Amino acid sequence: IDEATKGLQNDPGNYIFARILAFANYELKRYKDAADAMKKFWELPTKKAKDIDYVYSARIAAATGDTAQAISNFKSVLERDSNNCDLLGEYGKVLFQAKRYTDAIAQYKLKQERCNKLGSIELFYLGRSYYASGDSIMADTSFAEFIIRNPTSPDGYYWRANVNLKLGKPEEFRSFPYYQKYIELTASEPQKYKRNLVDAYDYLGAYYFERDKALAKENLNKALELDPNDKFALEFLKALN
Repeated sequence: IDEATKGLQNDPGNYIFARILAFANYELKRYKDAADAMKKFWELPTKKAKDIDYVYSARIAAATGDTAQAISNFKSVLERDSNNCDLLGEYGKVLFQAKRYTDAIAQYKLKQERCNKLGSIELFYLGRSYYASGDSIMADTSFAEFIIRNPTSPDGYYWRANVNLKLGKPEEFRSFPYYQKYIELTASEPQKYKRNLVDAYDYLGAYYFERDKALAKENLNKALELDPNDKFALEFLKALN
């Protein structure tokens, strides 16, 4: 950044310095500066654009919340490099973040087909996309695979618990082992995982309601320690007393 800035001071029309400035700011997570530099790059009449310029434009647009521009740029570069596994995955993430879940599923399936694999985070976003689009079976399958790959990550257990709330009958309590494991992995950092821990403790409180009143109270009180206004815990504790 320092050298590119000096270069542009001496030669304002130098598109290579403008490119370096944009790329470097992006890598340092200075996304607004990256967007400003990238805009100046595209405005330079002498520029000689490469595919990598479209790639970084897409990444920068995604990072600054310009989803439409990110999608447009990813489409442009993938038209010329349709088997680039990294870009296929990055485009899937942009579609997921844009809540275009059906498109995200199609994109991740395309990457699976062309690259024979999905990364763990891509598998996680695929599961989230299936969940959001209402396909609980495929969401469960995706999160199950994510857990196999990442057995110490709490996210897989939390989302598999959520999926299983929709599968089977409520009295089957299919989500119990996943919420239980989530608590095991996160209880040492309750504030970090506060929102999801409340869900997990509430669920265990309901599970133990007819089985073990002491354990039901214990879990519901833990939920209230994190959220004193948790209506679910308050109502269930009232019914236990």
